Amino acid sequence: MRLRAIGRVWGLAWASAFAASCVMSAGGGGDDHDTDAGAGGDADSDSDADACPDEDGDGYAAQACGGGDCDDASVAAHPGALDGEGVGQWVVQTVDEEVATASADLVAVAVDASAAPHVAYTMQDRRELRYATRIGDAWTIETVEPAADDRLSSLSMAMDPEGRPHVGYTFGRSSFEVRHAERSGDAWTIEPVWEPGPFGGASLGVADDGTVHVAFAHKTNLVSQLVHAWRSAGTWSVETVASSSAPYNTTVGGVLAVEGSDVHTLYWHTVSLLPELNRFYYRTDGVDLVVEHGSTTSGKSIVVESGGGTVHMTYVNDAGLVHATRSAPDPVVRGTADSTDVRLDGGTDVAVDAQGAFHAVYMASHSTDVYSDGFELRHATDADGPALHETIEMGPSFGAPAIAAYGGDLHVCWRDRELGRVRCGTKAGPDGVDQDCDGEDG
Repeated sequence: MRLRAIGRVWGLAWASAFAASCVMSAGGGGDDHDTDAGAGGDADSDSDADACPDEDGDGYAAQACGGGDCDDASVAAHPGALDGEGVGQWVVQTVDEEVATASADLVAVAVDASAAPHVAYTMQDRRELRYATRIGDAWTIETVEPAADDRLSSLSMAMDPEGRPHVGYTFGRSSFEVRHAERSGDAWTIEPVWEPGPFGGASLGVADDGTVHVAFAHKTNLVSQLVHAWRSAGTWSVETVASSSAPYNTTVGGVLAVEGSDVHTLYWHTVSLLPELNRFYYRTDGVDLVVEHGSTTSGKSIVVESGGGTVHMTYVNDAGLVHATRSAPDPVVRGTADSTDVRLDGGTDVAVDAQGAFHAVYMASHSTDVYSDGFELRHATDADGPALHETIEMGPSFGAPAIAAYGGDLHVCWRDRELGRVRCGTKAGPDGVDQDCDGEDG
């Protein structure tokens, strides 16, 4: 190969010298057929463009004249180039090196318009609330709620139209307070949403006009309620979404998603002594639609496609991971996203990418010796057709994961209970550029 290359160089040099002498003797400019880079595609000083120029100097001539370079203005695009570094692969980082107890496993994630991830998580046995964001490859960490005697029991996060992070959570022990934290500039402002009481399960979203919405459970005596609170012009208002005073220890819970100015809610009635009486609904515009009745469900989450499109819901029942959808005015349609012979544990979370594909994260527990690490953090999606799942990480135990999508990129965060650290994985989607000139992106 080396001898051939040398011979080619000498041949080109001889040919160029010969062509130059012919041009000079003819007394006029000519096309020298070089493929070297040059202004205007001209490799010499004869003012004539070369037959097949290499404008970007990457060693490949443009496709327009028979070469292989699909973008002769970019040195990064040519046959054999790396197309979409990191595309399709999970890149995992540790967010906070400080070790926390296994019980401090609440994590939430959101992504801003610059595709930067923002993470809220608990430390010190859920007694401290922290926030982190990634700039480049480095994470910056701040304390939102300093360590106290009380504990967080739920955590939710969203970005507002101005790119500010908002966190909703419940804080307390026997009596809880629903709180909302907002970061403006370099400072956090914390405010109560409603008076202290026996609350649980705060779920937060922000509308396009900046209105903050929070859903949470509230129980007094035998009455269990799902409450929707929203803040507009600095004032909080509340309404009851659902309530139950039935016997048999019935509780009501729910989560919400906000798209545009519309609020979409999942809520459920759970009867601990008679699961056949369990009820699970989706609500929007004051209309309730059945998701599933008469079964035990857990780990519920909801997201809405941008522009008010299809609503996606995920949860776990006895059959496995369920992916349910609803496109107005149709009823809810259920499908199984993962029915493998493993036990699915803890919560799920769901996101939708720019192409409308759903992405769910959840935990699978193995009881065989083949999976000695015990737990598997999984990602399921229908981006390539029927729902498929993949492993993000294996380990002895994980806290409930959270996911957010921006464009085609995915961000998943979770607590590694063995190491006691918060970790986040990013999976880059196609960037819309065919860098290796094979006709496909990625």
